Amino acid sequence: MKVSIIIPVYNVSGYIERCLDAVLCQTYSNIECIFVDDCSPDNSMELILKKTSSYSGHISFISIHHPQNKGLSVARNSGINASTGDYLYFLDSDDEIPENSIEELVRLAKKYPDVDIVQGSSDVLENGHLNKMYQLKDTLPEFSENHRWLKKKVLERVWIPVTSWNKLIRRCFIIDNKIFFKEGLIHEDEHWTFFAAKSIKSMAFCKVTTYRHEIHEGTIMTSDSQKSISSWLYIIEDFMNNIDTDMTRIQRKVILEVSFCNLVRIIRQSSNFSIGDMLNKQKELLKPCFKNALKRFQIFELILLSYFHLPVCLLKFLCMNNIKGLYFRILKYLV
Repeated sequence: MKVSIIIPVYNVSGYIERCLDAVLCQTYSNIECIFVDDCSPDNSMELILKKTSSYSGHISFISIHHPQNKGLSVARNSGINASTGDYLYFLDSDDEIPENSIEELVRLAKKYPDVDIVQGSSDVLENGHLNKMYQLKDTLPEFSENHRWLKKKVLERVWIPVTSWNKLIRRCFIIDNKIFFKEGLIHEDEHWTFFAAKSIKSMAFCKVTTYRHEIHEGTIMTSDSQKSISSWLYIIEDFMNNIDTDMTRIQRKVILEVSFCNLVRIIRQSSNFSIGDMLNKQKELLKPCFKNALKRFQIFELILLSYFHLPVCLLKFLCMNNIKGLYFRILKYLV
């Protein structure tokens, strides 16, 4: 079973050697490693070439060069199109994986032939502290082919991490269902996961830690608030336009959840743009959701959508850490 590890490369000279060393040390041998140079302005690719040119093991290497920077989504899509593996594994270039990662994930892929995704457990460091949200719970089964259960768990965004990395993904699953990454977005993993949930038929869970990720200052997660909010507005609209008839309730809950999270971003990061403009854009996007809830006489959904009619001073109060949790509790239990 061949695995294609896809590594987008952009301005990561401080991390790429550590990432590459982790790949070279893998105990599983049938690997092709695809580097996608997204027009990196530093010497990341030179560092890669230096290491790979002296490598004499079983791993094969492919390098793809983008003549201009196109972003993480396009880089991953380029890697997908160039891959020849049975399974794909997305690895961010500032992260690393333990030496037995691919072997552990492949073990489950072989145990459950043609499984769509094997999800690994991750150690994520945020401000020096371990975020246990990305570690798989012991209560998860080793394998499931219950589509409705899997779709619910993926969309709930609690039990299964909303990431494309640290997933061993059957290449045919992506190609046949056309689940590529949306160009121009940040938070592309959240967008990708929503659509992957609609098609997934089987999934295995590897409780062993197979990925190490650290959130760095200046990354997408910690910078460019306006682009982040604009990306979420696109994601909300795309989710709204692609609600299917299978488990519509949980899909509406996802929309309500990510919309409120975006409201918090708008209120808290409003120094660079007009709060009113962003609120009006999101309000317009959610009008069909409001009309649908009104038609179905869903009182709590209407309440949860009514915050756009509040003045900004009350919205700021609603977005306070100790208050916003009430919104999510209502959403969890009553919608």
